Amino acid sequence: MLTLVLTVCLISSPAQCREERTPTEAMLPMECMGAMTEWARAHPWLTVQRWTCRRVGRDA
Repeated sequence: MLTLVLTVCLISSPAQCREERTPTEAMLPMECMGAMTEWARAHPWLTVQRWTCRRVGRDA
C-alpha cells in the first residue's frame, strides 16, 4: 500500500504551503497520478506544488 504525499499551497495565498499525507489504494507508483488528480479535484482551494507516493511506513 502507498501513501500520497503532497506539498500544497492556498490559491489565495501561494506562500502558505503545507504537506498533506493521505493513504491511497494505489498499489503501484504509476497509479498515484490518478489519486493525486482526485485529491486535487476534491480540494479546489489548494494547488499541488509537488507530489510523490511512498510505501506506508517509509518517512524518507
